Amino acid sequence: MKNKQPSDLHTKKVAFSAVNNIFEKWDCTLEDKLAILGLSKPEYSFISDDKNAVNLSDDLTQRISYILNIYECLSVLFSNPTNRYGFLKLNNNTQLFNGITPMKYMTNHGTTSALSDVYHYLDGIRYQ
Repeated sequence: MKNKQPSDLHTKKVAFSAVNNIFEKWDCTLEDKLAILGLSKPEYSFISDDKNAVNLSDDLTQRISYILNIYECLSVLFSNPTNRYGFLKLNNNTQLFNGITPMKYMTNHGTTSALSDVYHYLDGIRYQ
């Protein structure tokens, strides 16, 4: 197994911090955060509170990547901060969301696949 380099661990910690800032902008509850990240409350607290670099699982790293990409798509699609930060909480009648919000879709499923679906949906809109 490949050892994680300190710089890799630090980069992941910075990315986790960035995701927490994004969650604040998206007005996520703790329950939203836990579902989206696939973490228990103790795991989330440990990673959030630890000031040192921590080793994040591949699953969590992939989820962080999707969150950062969703954030980027929303930033490209919307110049208005209300839309940029509020879009995920608006009901969406497309086939994917079937009348629920993209946020609810992600939290209800709580899977990496759900994050991927939201990212690919937004990325598709970006290039229409």
